[in-house]
Amino acid sequence: MNKEMPVPTSRPIDMDAYQRRTFFEYFRAFDVPVHSRTVQIDITRAREHIKKHNLVFSLALSLLVTKAANQVPEFRQRIVGDGIEEYDFVVPFYTMLSPSKVVAFIMGQHANSFGACYEANMALRREVLAGRIPPFDLKNQGHITISVVPWYSFTSVTMPYSHNHASVPTVSIGKFYQQQDTTMIPLAIHSNHALIDGYHIGRFLDFLTGYLSDPETHMSLEV
Repeated sequence: MNKEMPVPTSRPIDMDAYQRRTFFEYFRAFDVPVHSRTVQIDITRAREHIKKHNLVFSLALSLLVTKAANQVPEFRQRIVGDGIEEYDFVVPFYTMLSPSKVVAFIMGQHANSFGACYEANMALRREVLAGRIPPFDLKNQGHITISVVPWYSFTSVTMPYSHNHASVPTVSIGKFYQQQDTTMIPLAIHSNHALIDGYHIGRFLDFLTGYLSDPETHMSLEV
């Protein structure tokens, strides 16, 4: 039986000391405050590592995306009422196909160790493959949504929008492709402009590309 992992908890941010307050109040009044960016990322070394260790490609990438999101506080912030709450960490809320080819949503788990995190999420995947889709509760917004579409690549993508979860970042991962000797993958990031600017997206991508370029360190299966 897998060890039960902690659940994300949040704390309110002092809005009087919040330096982006004017920007926050401006963009949260928009009808659709979410903005989208699609980038093409080099996953050459990461893919080689995933193949060598027989990892599930979509899960391995989803866990690194979650790890990168946890390094940027703005990716852990959520709008609650007129203010902001920040989670101590976020978990991946991701998709996979059930045996009947129906999309299943999984509220995943996150740990500082990639090995422990991978093992815990593989157990959840096995439940889905056995026809038992785990229930999930979105009341706790300590997650990021990750959608993996391995059937096609893209240069841009639009995701469904919900006012109830407008401040939860969504990351879409497409099909990888070859560009000369490099393996690339499209990555679309949807985030609330009231909380996240281009600078924060850049920080997230710096962390993620750093992990992907050093998979021996960041995708070690040691628990």
